[in-house]
Amino acid sequence: MRRQQAQGLLQGVEALRFFVSGFIHIQLAIDLDLQGTDFEVQVWNALSEVPTGTTATYGEIAARLGVPRQAREVGEACAANKLAIVVPCHRIVKKDGSISGYRWGVRRKRALLEREHRARLLRPAGANPHEMAAS
Repeated sequence: MRRQQAQGLLQGVEALRFFVSGFIHIQLAIDLDLQGTDFEVQVWNALSEVPTGTTATYGEIAARLGVPRQAREVGEACAANKLAIVVPCHRIVKKDGSISGYRWGVRRKRALLEREHRARLLRPAGANPHEMAAS
């Protein structure tokens, strides 16, 4: 593994450690080798654009991808996601805002959303999340 890749991986692991501890939200800056259909990879990339502490609906993601009638297929792509937190499918909810199925359980999905929401409310506007982790 090249030195730059190793450093990126270590930074990602550190960010995950802080996230799991409840301290900060994360935006990983590592290249992922996502393995799935072309559509699944498009969905997973779109999920990564949903800001921490917020949600989007399956239909909104479908519309962003130019396939507004494929909300169900977006849900199926979320269910196929094997990289919890890194590919944040937990941020996707039903049209009415309710929480639906989650590969790792609805209880865990709700807890992740609540943690991210709290961290977002506690973070000063414009703050670098990694600076907060150090304090």
